[in-house]
Amino acid sequence: MRELREMSVDCIVGAVSKMHKPASDRRKKNDRNDAEFLARQLMARNIVEVFVPDVETEGARNLSRALEDIREDLTRAKHHLTHLLIRWGYIWNEFNEDGKRQGSWTHAHWEWTRGIELSDAAARESLDYYISEVRHIESQKKAIEKRVVQYASKPR
Repeated sequence: MRELREMSVDCIVGAVSKMHKPASDRRKKNDRNDAEFLARQLMARNIVEVFVPDVETEGARNLSRALEDIREDLTRAKHHLTHLLIRWGYIWNEFNEDGKRQGSWTHAHWEWTRGIELSDAAARESLDYYISEVRHIESQKKAIEKRVVQYASKPR
């Protein structure tokens, strides 16, 4: 759409969900019928225009999508670490002074994780890898969250 406007081509994007096609037209699906339907809608000025984001808005949306992806990556990395520990018989099940179960991924949980000594060298390397992977993704997530907050504070 942006490219068409840069070439001075008049173009709008219509919300298909807001266009009411007659029931008889719904059975005849082809490009010609669709083109005729859209032409009639345009002539009648019966198209609800959709906002097409500018380059900056699209970039901010992509950053937001990257944040969603990194959250999924973090969840996956935490699962990998947890499952490695479970395979070696280590399960986080600690309680505080009040008798309440302490949550995972807290300072206490990380202290417990760092204190685990696996006897096998390859297992230790795996543990170190998964710990560093979780920590790395956490730092990436914080950096992207900070950028999203900066973009969200802009007027647009």
